[in-house]
Amino acid sequence: MVLLHVAMIDENPFAGVNVAVKAFLRSQSAGNRCALWNLAPTHAQGVETEFLYDRFNDLTKLPAPFDRPDLVIFHEIYRPAFLQICRRTRQEKIPYIIIPHGGLTGRAQSVKRVKKWVANHLLFNRFVRGAEGIQYLSERERQESRPKEKAFLGTNGIDAVHPKERWNDRISRIVYIGRLDIYIKGIDLLLQAIRTAKASFAGGCRVSLYGPDEDGAHEAIRQMIREMDLDEIVAVYPPVSGTEKERILTEADCFIQTSRSEGMSMGILEALSYGLPCILTEGTSMKENLDDYDAGWICKTDPTALSALLTEVLSASGDILREKSAGAIRLIQDRFLTGQVARATIDQYQSIILAYGG
Repeated sequence: MVLLHVAMIDENPFAGVNVAVKAFLRSQSAGNRCALWNLAPTHAQGVETEFLYDRFNDLTKLPAPFDRPDLVIFHEIYRPAFLQICRRTRQEKIPYIIIPHGGLTGRAQSVKRVKKWVANHLLFNRFVRGAEGIQYLSERERQESRPKEKAFLGTNGIDAVHPKERWNDRISRIVYIGRLDIYIKGIDLLLQAIRTAKASFAGGCRVSLYGPDEDGAHEAIRQMIREMDLDEIVAVYPPVSGTEKERILTEADCFIQTSRSEGMSMGILEALSYGLPCILTEGTSMKENLDDYDAGWICKTDPTALSALLTEVLSASGDILREKSAGAIRLIQDRFLTGQVARATIDQYQSIILAYGG
C-alpha cells in the first residue's frame, strides 16, 4: 500500500500529534510505502520520506507514487489546507480517512464553541462526512466523539519497553512530561488536589512538571503554585527530550497526568514503557487499560477525587510500586508495541481501500 499522511508537524516534541504521526510512519512503513505531507514550513526530524506543503501544494504534483496514494490520512481537523487537499482527493477518486487526535470529542468541541460551530457549518462538516473512516485512538475517544459512523480504533504505539530495576520504599518523585495546557491537561485540577492533600506530601515527595513555555504557561503555573503555597512541592521546568527525558523517566517513581480530554497520550505510553506506575484521571482515556493490568491508579476528573487518590498513592509501599511497574510493562507488551498496533491498523486500512474500490 501507498499511504500518505497529512499533518502539521513542527519540532515541538511535546505536541502529541508530532510524536504520534512519526510513530505511525515508522510502524506502517514495514511492507508499505509511507510519506508525510507536512503543512509546517520546515522538515520534521527523523521522517524518511517527506514533502513540504510550501513546495508541493497539489496532490497530483507530488513525486510518484505519492501522487496517486492508495489512502490519504489526515491528522487533526481544523487545518484550512486540508480542505483544498480533500477536494483534490475527491477529484482523483482517492479515499481518505481522518485521525482527529481528540478533536471531535464533546469536550474538545466545547472549547471556542461558537468559532468551531461556524467553521463546522461552513467548511469542516463536509470534510468529516466525506471521510471513508474516522480513526479514533481509544475506545473512550470513540464513545465521546461524533460521528460514530465509519469509526474504527487504531491506537498509538511504543517501540520498546525499559523495565525499571530499582525502587524506593516510598514515592518521592512524581513527574509529568508533556504540553502544559492548563485546562486540557488539567494542571489546575492537579494543583488544587495537591493543595488539599498537602499534608500527605510532608514526607518529601515532589512533583516536577516538564513542558514548553507556550503562551506564558510557565509563569501562569508558577503564579498558581505561589498562590496555593505549593513552592516546596511543585516545580515547573523547561521541556526535555532524548537522553535527558530517559533519565528523568528512569529516576521517577510515578508519572501523573490529569487531563480533562485525551485521544491516546504518547506521554502516558512512554511512561508505562519505562515501568512507571501512572496516576491518571478518567479524561486520559486509559481507565480500562490501567484497570486490566493494575498499572497504576485512576480517578474521576475532579480535584476532590484526585486529592483522595494522591493521599492513597503516597502511602503505597515499594512492593505495590513494583507490582504496578510490572503491570505497566505487560500492558505495553500486550497492547501497545508498534508492530502489533501497526498490523491491526493496516488491516483496517486495507478494508477501507477495498470497500472504496468496490
